[in-house]
Amino acid sequence: MRLGSLAIWVRGREFSDSQDYRDANWLSVLVQVDAAYAVVQAEGPIFHAGELSDLVEGCRRLYRDMIGELAFDAIEPHFRLKLALNARGQLDVGVDLTADQLTQTHHFEFALDQSYLPAFIAGGENVLERFPIKGSRDDRSADSSTRTTTRIPGR
Repeated sequence: MRLGSLAIWVRGREFSDSQDYRDANWLSVLVQVDAAYAVVQAEGPIFHAGELSDLVEGCRRLYRDMIGELAFDAIEPHFRLKLALNARGQLDVGVDLTADQLTQTHHFEFALDQSYLPAFIAGGENVLERFPIKGSRDDRSADSSTRTTTRIPGR
């Protein structure tokens, strides 16, 4: 999955033999932002397949409506993503990425054209085809801290 300077490679499941929704869907990933004068990576079970599904769906809505914002806050504190699409089709991207949340913070901002979204969405769909969600989303804990918020102005 790629969105400008942001790249996400999914290497597999953390617990490939599990069938439980909460355990079976943790994905082992490498997330990288390659910006001018800085390359930051975080690696490990950073995403849950359910979170990735929510992110892909939020990106679909953003692209369909061609205006609005998406904020993705994963359960694990290593990665946060904010997308804002304005009426001119400019996509403002904010990424917080850290390999060690206790001693590091890295924030990146860059602007893209909205035409980058379909490939990012397709990349996420491909990952979810390779690693479909196991178990039932109904088994999710009520205190899950995953948040994917899409706001559309005027609605």
